[in-house]
Amino acid sequence: MVQHALHEEAFLSVCKYYRAIYDTPNVKRDESKWIPVLQNVILFAVLASFDNEQSDLIHRIYEDPNVSKLVVYKEFAKCFLTTELMRWPKIEEIYGDSLKGTFVFDVKSENGNKRLKQLHKRVIEHNIRVISKYYTKITLKRLTQLLDLPSKETEEFLSNLVTSKMIYARIDRPAGVVSFETRKEANAILNDWASNINQLLELIVKTVRDKPCMLKSRTLIFSNSDSSDHQGGDGPFDHQVVVMRERLQGTSEDRRNTTKNSCNNKRVLSYV
Repeated sequence: MVQHALHEEAFLSVCKYYRAIYDTPNVKRDESKWIPVLQNVILFAVLASFDNEQSDLIHRIYEDPNVSKLVVYKEFAKCFLTTELMRWPKIEEIYGDSLKGTFVFDVKSENGNKRLKQLHKRVIEHNIRVISKYYTKITLKRLTQLLDLPSKETEEFLSNLVTSKMIYARIDRPAGVVSFETRKEANAILNDWASNINQLLELIVKTVRDKPCMLKSRTLIFSNSDSSDHQGGDGPFDHQVVVMRERLQGTSEDRRNTTKNSCNNKRVLSYV
């Protein structure tokens, strides 16, 4: 069954078959038997195309207690479970020797090289899914940098993921921008608008209700400043209040003087 699934490149089925072998009592009792089988389970789970079944399976495999004993493979599987970017050169640098030492990615065989290219493809697909979660719009130039790919291959991967309905994306070639923002229906737009209006009205009502309290608090502040002036307070706020009062008194006295002078001038004119 394993050989047939490998020939058909049904990697998810291969993973299930190896998992069935791993769950047999004879294999689980012998560490020398279950270690290579569990390694194959992890590798073929990663190689399988992403969907709900694959995601659920790899999470259940990762929670197996024996996976903790395979430190390198556990860290490798964790890369596909976290919403973080994976740079292919770093993957090759960290896990290349361990992966190429297995029959799954044996570079001496044609099938091994083929599966290694498939792994590279899975890494790129994972990165695009991560980018679509963090970005609503991104330039094509920046996307190619994050994926370590030329622009033509980037567009091909995007097109394949959109066709398979893994992500939603639109490419604006003249502007060189990729948009991951899904189009909203008319009802969704109206609901968002109604929700924003309701929030705005709630803020207005809250402001109107809190206005008397705000005025009362301001009155208390100025009354406290008056009492501190009588008590000889020397704080910075008290000093500002005194300066403002002196200015107001000065302007009022100037106004009185101008009114007196104008009255005197009128009297002089009347006598003349």
